[in-house]
Amino acid sequence: MRIRIVTAAAAFALTAGAALPAHAQLGAFGIAAGASIPTGDFADQSETGFHVSLLLGAQPPLLPIGFRVEGSYHQFAGKEGVTIPGLGTTDVPDLRLLNLTGNVIFQPSGILPARPYVIGGIGLYNTKFDVDNIDSDNDFGWNVGVGGKFSLTGFAAFAEVRYHRVSSGGGESTAFIPVTFGLMF
Repeated sequence: MRIRIVTAAAAFALTAGAALPAHAQLGAFGIAAGASIPTGDFADQSETGFHVSLLLGAQPPLLPIGFRVEGSYHQFAGKEGVTIPGLGTTDVPDLRLLNLTGNVIFQPSGILPARPYVIGGIGLYNTKFDVDNIDSDNDFGWNVGVGGKFSLTGFAAFAEVRYHRVSSGGGESTAFIPVTFGLMF
């Protein structure tokens, strides 16, 4: 039943935006990829990674507020020879991070082919270290960033930089900055 609802929503989003120019779409589907840069304590343990994303968005014409739901896969390689208090020097395992976020986009309305925007939202983040017998963790997090959307014939390209912060149990957090390039159809 859920698959039918998701399929129907995706079909509606794709067809609702097909008749409008890319800069004024009611619904759009997108793909994106880029580098994921760890920050803070996370940067001490992990190397810069990569991410790929699927997006479903809505930007009503002539309104500055839009919405985007996105699912992303991030992969970070662990660093070797990291000193961890209480454990000594060890190799940090690779980390896989999945996220599903709901975001609000503020983008001034207009007909210019290139427009800046501000984006932010909350979501669920699933993390899993590449170690046997260790389960994945589900935590909530938030993100905020800036980007630019460039309208092309029939679709739009975008580039953005965001800050993601995932709160884990025990007061710990994971923070990273994805630099993303994508297409919206």
